[in-house]
Amino acid sequence: MSCKILITSTKENVKLELYSNSRYGYGRSRILDKGKEYVATKVELGTYSNNRYGSVKNSLIKDIPIEAIITFKGVLLDVKQIDILQFKTHLKSSYYTGYLNTELRNVSVTPEE
Repeated sequence: MSCKILITSTKENVKLELYSNSRYGYGRSRILDKGKEYVATKVELGTYSNNRYGSVKNSLIKDIPIEAIITFKGVLLDVKQIDILQFKTHLKSSYYTGYLNTELRNVSVTPEE
């Protein structure tokens, strides 16, 4: 299963790092559905894919969305809704530098055609 998300910086141009399952424990993305946990196996941010350390970096331009794709293996094909999607990022900007934990709850699943 792949989750596609649009990410937009609304304040300024920033650097963003998105984690799949960091090799060194910095962060990971996961979904929880009906008590089962699935950890991301791949992350993409724009045209970049995760590196050997389990993360991907890219620059975000103010007010311009960029697509992030988080891929999970082993999720049942009949899933209609995910209880929670959690992903960890590292933001570098003039107003904040550090980790962000994002949670999206009750995410509807739309099959790709």
